[in-house]
Amino acid sequence: MSNKLALILCIPFILFVFLFGVDLVMIQTVYTNLDSISETISYKISQNGIDSNGNIDKSIEQYLYETTGAIIVSNNNNKANFLEGDIFAYTLSKEYQPILLSSKTITINIDRYAVIGINHS
Repeated sequence: MSNKLALILCIPFILFVFLFGVDLVMIQTVYTNLDSISETISYKISQNGIDSNGNIDKSIEQYLYETTGAIIVSNNNNKANFLEGDIFAYTLSKEYQPILLSSKTITINIDRYAVIGINHS
């Protein structure tokens, strides 16, 4: 009888640990996806993917959103003119709604850089 009672009392604990693990794995998956797409985004930005005002090309933003559901934000302190060889800083951001970890949405951000004009053919 005590084995059955222990099993019944242990099931919620095992379920919570499993859901916690699922949240950790999903957060790591989102981070890894952002990290892997950042190489493609850096390549696209370096091929004149910014306009004369320092804004990221809309096709890059659309590609990123369609591929991963993430958004891209420039981190260049209002710098507008970029020359070949300048470093363009940006942040990729995606939200994740955890199962057990938090009641609020978690925003996962990664900061990356692209060197303008380095990938000209």
